[in-house]
Amino acid sequence: LIYSDDFGETWQLGARSLPEEVSFYMNETVVTELNDGRLYIVSRNAAGDPDKVKSINISMDGGASFAGLFEETDMFPGPVVQGALLTFNDDLLLFSSPQNSSQRRKMGIVASDDQGQTWYQLQTVTEKPAAYSDMAKLDDVSIGLLFEYWNSLIPYWSIVYRRVATH
Repeated sequence: LIYSDDFGETWQLGARSLPEEVSFYMNETVVTELNDGRLYIVSRNAAGDPDKVKSINISMDGGASFAGLFEETDMFPGPVVQGALLTFNDDLLLFSSPQNSSQRRKMGIVASDDQGQTWYQLQTVTEKPAAYSDMAKLDDVSIGLLFEYWNSLIPYWSIVYRRVATH
């Protein structure tokens, strides 16, 4: 992780994965802050268990170190692809990514109301091909979701914006 303690004026090298985690080939990492100040980290797992395409970890010191080893998880459905992570409010975390187990399609959002311990399906945004995504909180009940989208002939054809209700 690379982090800043001064609102982006300077940056420092922080937590690093360990040699025993290299086989996961983690990349495209996303981080969000939990309500108790810990950081919740999700990485794309490109070479580990094919049923566990994400790895998770926690930082208790603002990103300077990890609390332990990364753990492969099947809590996030989908293929090997980037996803977006957002703390929507003190009680709700959101994660967006394609959710088809073998293809980049079926963009959806899963949610956690227990600080990332468990996740449940919040909404399927489209069944069609989709890939990388990002989210931003718009108001107290909705997010803006940007994601790569395409028809069957032209991959990564466009970037789509959708307003999504969180409940």
